[in-house]
Amino acid sequence: MRAIETLFLKCDPVIHIKAKCISEAHDYPPEIPHHVTKFLEVQIRRVEFPDLNGDYMPPDFNIHVKGALYLERKGIHHWMKNHLDINLNLAFPPLLAWVPQLVLQNIVQTVLRNYVEDINDGFAVRLLADYNSFKREKLKNLE
Repeated sequence: MRAIETLFLKCDPVIHIKAKCISEAHDYPPEIPHHVTKFLEVQIRRVEFPDLNGDYMPPDFNIHVKGALYLERKGIHHWMKNHLDINLNLAFPPLLAWVPQLVLQNIVQTVLRNYVEDINDGFAVRLLADYNSFKREKLKNLE
């Protein structure tokens, strides 16, 4: 993921993701078409900001992301589709009290929009490639 740069701060978040391949139709959420043979269920478990000064750490930061990545096939064409539900609770640190609340909210919305664009512009493909590599390594270790 790309670094977050806002106001005078820059940090590289560490995002812990759990991915699970699901191929049984009875486990499909309603937003996944039933003709899809399998999909990757994605869940963000934790987000860390290791290089962010403690004074700028939000006192309350909770993010819950759950979604799915799947391949939509129509004839010879293939599209990577995704569906994400994002729930974010954030209390800004007291050190940023001088910045108007509306400005801070706009900054958070911009950061989230950039991350969603990053997901649409290749993160999903990189995540699937990483998952496939993990599966191959796991099979090698079992042999």
